Amino acid sequence: VSYSLASKFAAYAGSSQVKFLSRNKFSRGELTIITEGYDFNLDYKPFPVYVSDWEAGLISLRSFDQWRYHFPALYTVYDEDRSILNNWLVAPIIGNLEYLSEQVWAEMSGVSDMTDNQIAKMVRDKLILKTEGRFDGVVNLGFEPYFSDEDKANGNTISIKIHVYGAVMKTVFKTTIVAHRFQEG
Repeated sequence: VSYSLASKFAAYAGSSQVKFLSRNKFSRGELTIITEGYDFNLDYKPFPVYVSDWEAGLISLRSFDQWRYHFPALYTVYDEDRSILNNWLVAPIIGNLEYLSEQVWAEMSGVSDMTDNQIAKMVRDKLILKTEGRFDGVVNLGFEPYFSDEDKANGNTISIKIHVYGAVMKTVFKTTIVAHRFQEG
């Protein structure tokens, strides 16, 4: 099961094109059907166990239909289930943004022949260039390089806020069945 999950993630986010590939997206239950593996030894848990596992950050295998299994949602260990940070696809993006920010630092380190505004613009432009079309619309990004009072006093630092906008996963399904007589319809 772990191999199937790793395989799906590698096909989606591990391309040599350095971007997420839409055709391999596995962001909802029907796309997370396990295609590798067989003879699973824990294919059922009572509902309260699934709930407690979910609250503990465990990703459980669930029955999709009579013959197949899937991951109903991929959840991180972040406590707030109404946050985009609990989405398993957002976590590696945030890690990648940290890496890309370090790349921009390496490219800009030592600059002394530009104004603060020119530096901030170049930092922003480099981050946009490195992220444009990279994450398959899972997130929208905003880059805010600025010089805080401390940065200005130091003279050798710049601060950058990277705003990450994404959707909260839909993980709860509420069903109401209303019965009617034929004459009412």
